[in-house]
Amino acid sequence: DPGRELALHAMNQGSGPVVVAGAGRARVAVSLGHLAGKHGAQHTLKAIAPPPEEICAQFCKAKGPGTQGGVAGGPVVIHLEAFDTKNQPIYEGGANVRCKALGIPLPGEPTPPVIDGQVRDNQDGSYIVSYMVPKEGEYKVHVDVNGMSVAGSPFTAHFQAPPQPKGMPV
Repeated sequence: DPGRELALHAMNQGSGPVVVAGAGRARVAVSLGHLAGKHGAQHTLKAIAPPPEEICAQFCKAKGPGTQGGVAGGPVVIHLEAFDTKNQPIYEGGANVRCKALGIPLPGEPTPPVIDGQVRDNQDGSYIVSYMVPKEGEYKVHVDVNGMSVAGSPFTAHFQAPPQPKGMPV
C-alpha cells in the first residue's frame, strides 16, 4: 500500500548501483544521496504505489516502425510496453509475447507463409519484437501477450521493395 513502510536491505556493491532486496513486490522510490553510509547500513523505504496487477494485453502499447511497415528484406522493430489491468506500467518481464506477420495476397496469388517474429524480453516490462518480410506488399501484423491481442492488433503494415542499385535490371 502507498505509504506503508517496508524493511529492506540496501547493499552498495562497490561503485555500482545500490541493489534493493526484500520480500514481496512493490514499487519504491530510492534517493541514493542519503542512502550512502557505512557498509551494511539499513534504511527504511516507503512504497510509492501498490504492486502491479496482472498484465492486460488491451492496455499494452505497441509502437514503432513494425506496426506500419518499411522496406522488404530488412528487419523492422516493434517496441512493446506492458501495462496491468489498471493501466499501470509493469516493471518486470516474463509475459508470453508473440508476433506473426501474414502477407495479404493479391487476387490469383497463393497465400504467403506466416512469418514468426522474434521477441526479446528486457525483463523490465518492455519487449523488443522484430520481424522481416521477404517481399513488398501489405501485411497484417498480429502481436499478442499471453494469447490476447494488444491494442491496435492486427496492424496493417505496408512494405516497399528494396531499392535496386543503378544499372541493375528490375
